Amino acid sequence: MTTTAPAWTWPELLRTRTLFANDDVVVLDKPPGLSVTGERHDTDVVELARAEGERLMPVHRIDKVTSGWCSWPVRRPRTGR
Repeated sequence: MTTTAPAWTWPELLRTRTLFANDDVVVLDKPPGLSVTGERHDTDVVELARAEGERLMPVHRIDKVTSGWCSWPVRRPRTGR
């Protein structure tokens, strides 16, 4: 039997799975079934963030089927300040 992962959005991941976040880094408890990056046929965390204007730079990854803590340095657009 094949099961599909629930559809995630970046705001929902931040709201429900954030362990730590500041202006430089975000640490999430990645749910199973969601790739960190590089998924050709499914949505991944990096693409979800990019769709909302965040640029994540993965420093490590865990398997799609595995849940666990992942951290990403964050590059946000400059505000001109």
